[in-house]
Amino acid sequence: MATWRSSAVLVLLQILSLHLQIKAVQFDPDSIRSLADSLDQNLESYVVQASGYGRVRELYNENAGDFTYATVEGLDLVNTMSQGITTVLNKKMHALQESVKWAEELAVNYTWNNNLKIDDVDYVAAKTINESDGDYKYNPQFKQKVNFNTSSVHIPVEIYEGDINILNGLEWSNRLDEQWRRNKENDSDLLWQYFGSQEGIMRNYPASKWRGTGIDLYDVRRRPWYTQGASSPKDMLIMVDTSGSTHGQALALMQHAVKSILETLGDNDFVNVAQFSKEAKLVGCFDNFVQANYRNKEVLADYVQQLQANEMAHYTTGLTFAFEQFLKLDNATAMDDNGQSANCNRIIMFLTDGGTEMPTEVFEKYNWPEKKIRIFTYAIGPTANPVAAVKWIACSNRGYFARIPAMGAIRSTVQVLVSM
Repeated sequence: MATWRSSAVLVLLQILSLHLQIKAVQFDPDSIRSLADSLDQNLESYVVQASGYGRVRELYNENAGDFTYATVEGLDLVNTMSQGITTVLNKKMHALQESVKWAEELAVNYTWNNNLKIDDVDYVAAKTINESDGDYKYNPQFKQKVNFNTSSVHIPVEIYEGDINILNGLEWSNRLDEQWRRNKENDSDLLWQYFGSQEGIMRNYPASKWRGTGIDLYDVRRRPWYTQGASSPKDMLIMVDTSGSTHGQALALMQHAVKSILETLGDNDFVNVAQFSKEAKLVGCFDNFVQANYRNKEVLADYVQQLQANEMAHYTTGLTFAFEQFLKLDNATAMDDNGQSANCNRIIMFLTDGGTEMPTEVFEKYNWPEKKIRIFTYAIGPTANPVAAVKWIACSNRGYFARIPAMGAIRSTVQVLVSM
C-alpha cells in the first residue's frame, strides 16, 4: 500500500506543478504537499473500506492455522457459474411464458362490452397513488413503496381514459395480477412484471407510484422492450417532402413526425432518412441504412431539423430514389454477410403535404406484383391539399394512410402505423 500511496503523492505534485507553471502562478510547495497528503489519506480510507482489506487481514491473523490451499479448476468453476445462471434465467423465462399464456387466454375469452363506463372499471392509476395508504410498504427489493395486492396502470397523457378501447383493455387485463402473484410466489427474487397494450395501457406489478418528472410524455409503445416484441425487425427509409408548399407549419410537423418515427425503432431495426422535391437525396452523413441505436437516431433527427423547403414535389423522383436505396442495400448485404440490414420487413414512410401524382410506372418497375416493400403514407399539415393519390400509394403497396393535421396527432398516429 505504501507504493501506491507514494505514487499518488508524486503524481499529484507533478500535475499541480505543471498546471500552475502553465498559468505562471507562484505556489507554496508545503501547501501542495499538505493537499497531497490529505488526498492520500482519503484514498487509503476509501480503498480499505471498499475492499474490506482490514477485515481480511484480521481474519487471516486470527485463523492463520486454519487456512488450506487448493488448486481451482477453471473449467469446473465456469460450469458451476453457468449452471447457477441457467437456473436463475430459466425461472425468469418460466414466469414470462406463464404470463404470456395467461394473457392470451384472458384476451381470447373476454367478451367485448360497448357499454362500459369509466366508473365500471376497477384499476389503480399509477399517477394518483397515495403512498401513505397502508397497503403501500417500503420494499428493499424495489427500493420504494409497493403494493403486492394489485398492479398499477399508466396511460399516456394524450389518450382519454374513458375511451371504449381503453376501458375494455383495462377490464380484461385486470386479471393479469393473478398470474403475476403466482410468479412472485414461485420466484421470490422476481422484480417488476409489465404488460403493454397497443392502445397505450401499461400495467405493472406490484403497484407503485408513477415518479415521472415534468410533463408526462411516457408511452409504453415507444419503449424498446415493447417495440421489439410487438413488431419484427425492419429496414425503414423515411422520405420527407421538402417542396416549397411545405414551408412553415407542414415542414415543422414533418420534422417532429420523423423524430417520433425514429423513437419507435429499436436496435434490431435499420433506418435512413431522405428528402425529395425536384430531386431526392439522403439528409445526412449516412450513405446507407444504419442501425437504429440511440446515437444514430439522434444524428438523423438533428439533420432533419435542418431541412428547408423549396422547389416542387415529384413523387416519381422521390419513390424511385427510395427503391434504389433498397437495391443498394441488397448489393451491400450480398457482399457482406454482416451488412447493415435487418433482413426482414422493408418499409418506406412517405411524408408529404399532399399531391396528385400517381407514380404507377415506379411501382410496376420496382415493387409490383410482389409488393415486398410496404409504403406507409402521411398527409401532413392543416391545408386542404389533395390526398387521393397519397392514399392510393399506400393502399397499392400493402401500406396504410393517415392524416396528421396538427402537432397533437403525431404521437398516436405514428404509433399506430409503425406497429402494423
